[in-house]
Amino acid sequence: KMKPKTAAAVFEEMNPKFASGFLARMNADSAAEIMALLKPPTAYAISVTMAGRNTNVGTTSQNN
Repeated sequence: KMKPKTAAAVFEEMNPKFASGFLARMNADSAAEIMALLKPPTAYAISVTMAGRNTNVGTTSQNN
């Protein structure tokens, strides 16, 4: 129940891999609010980590 500004300060201190795990489990709107408040290098590092976890999403056809 932390406010996004307070949460962003906490996420700034976390390892990006660790932080991305939390953000991935959060409500998308809440995670987006936090990401918007992060410093650009931190948001980038977390985004890259999250994208790497999703590299296989959408690459297989359901018509196989």
